[in-house]
Amino acid sequence: MNIPYQVNHRSLRVFLALGATAAAVTIALVLAANGSGQVSGARTIKLFEAPKGSTFGFVDNAPKTNRKDPHASIGDILAFSNPIFDESRTHRLGVSSAQCIATRAGRIASATYTCSGTFALNDGTIAVAALQRGEPTTQQLAVTGGTGAYDGARGTIVARMLKSGTEDTITLLP
Repeated sequence: MNIPYQVNHRSLRVFLALGATAAAVTIALVLAANGSGQVSGARTIKLFEAPKGSTFGFVDNAPKTNRKDPHASIGDILAFSNPIFDESRTHRLGVSSAQCIATRAGRIASATYTCSGTFALNDGTIAVAALQRGEPTTQQLAVTGGTGAYDGARGTIVARMLKSGTEDTITLLP
């Protein structure tokens, strides 16, 4: 059953820092600088997740929560999607879709969730995973695979929450 809570959508999208897990071929790829701690041959892509056009749902499995003071119990699910744009925020590249399952109970915005997601981009998909605790302003995600231009992708994403959306820096390993 979906419960329409008035919850801070930005904080629940933190995982969608996943939201920008990769880019279309048209994105300018920047080679990682030597000595920056990056793996040689890795490529870095910057993307932006805009809140406009996103979706969100909360599945409240038993035991049910109190609407006046919403909590997540183990097994509750957050599901959402976000449009993905290039770094300039002008070209839409695709959409991210993810679900997070509560693994440690708490208030909806402070519980612990195990999250997985897929990013459908113009030239392929990227699979990601993360453990989200509370409402971090910066989060690191794992790239666990991909298809098309991202076949066999591996790497990390650093997602930084901004007032206007999420800025994602993706490092894909060679």
